[in-house]
Amino acid sequence: MTMEPFHTANAAFQREGQPGADTFATVCSAAELEHLVTLQDTSASQLLLERQADDLQSTYALSTTLTGKSILDAGWDSYPWKRHADLGEIGTTSPGVAAR
Repeated sequence: MTMEPFHTANAAFQREGQPGADTFATVCSAAELEHLVTLQDTSASQLLLERQADDLQSTYALSTTLTGKSILDAGWDSYPWKRHADLGEIGTTSPGVAAR
């Protein structure tokens, strides 16, 4: 685990220098770990096993797998500024111009 995001930590070129093991490992940031333990619809172990089974997905930062899956995302989406931002995108006729 790292304190800050390390986006290429799980990339193939990084893994080449790591010793082989019977158990897979993934590098994540403290924020990604906090996000992982707040999953709603699946267990952390199930999500990690599915991620590891995907040869491409397993090389990405853990955050790409977690997007939209935790109670943190649901909480953030419940704030008024998120709804207002979404409303501004609906009916936009040109960039930066919201429908009235």
